[in-house]
Amino acid sequence: MKLLSIHRASRTRTIDLGGRLVETGIDKPEVPESRVDALGLVGDVIADRKHHGGLDQAVYVYSRADADWWQNEFGYRVPNGGFGENLVFDSFGGGPVRVGDRFVIGDVTLAATAPRVPCAIAVHHVGDGDFMRRFRNARRTGMYARVLSYGIVSPGMEVAYEPAPPTSPTLQDVFEAHYDTNTDRETLLRILASPVAERARIEYQRRLDRIVS
Repeated sequence: MKLLSIHRASRTRTIDLGGRLVETGIDKPEVPESRVDALGLVGDVIADRKHHGGLDQAVYVYSRADADWWQNEFGYRVPNGGFGENLVFDSFGGGPVRVGDRFVIGDVTLAATAPRVPCAIAVHHVGDGDFMRRFRNARRTGMYARVLSYGIVSPGMEVAYEPAPPTSPTLQDVFEAHYDTNTDRETLLRILASPVAERARIEYQRRLDRIVS
């Protein structure tokens, strides 16, 4: 695998969501290199810290292979960074990404923690009112990651893959469980046994507690 491009927001902008003004940092121009630390790309501006950013959603990665798939769906060019991602890989290696999979780029080590669940800002950014449904059906979620080791990344660097145990849930498993209110106890336990992002952990623990009680 290879790192194709790096994207970082230097400022937020205000958008109108149905008459409600919202600040967003989803517009992330390409940069020639970036230092990566525990909170992601140094200098990347995050507007909504309730739902984005933090130690276990420090970096959002998308693949060029999935962006090309969307190009065919949309019928127009989807540039690198078109979904508000920080890093673009050429691919994720062909197999499903599991929670805990590691991706090593020079001195930087990323560990997969969660899939992206699209929000109204993503719909506005893409400009397709049906994007939320289409994204769910496509299941091409990209990867949120925590940063395990720090350094500087630049385009063209090789990405080494270190797999999580095969018992760890895939990002698609976590994604589907978000939408399926009837997710069974065993699936919830498997997700909670993995190093899943804290926001997802809280959600699935609450659902498991309801089943148990």
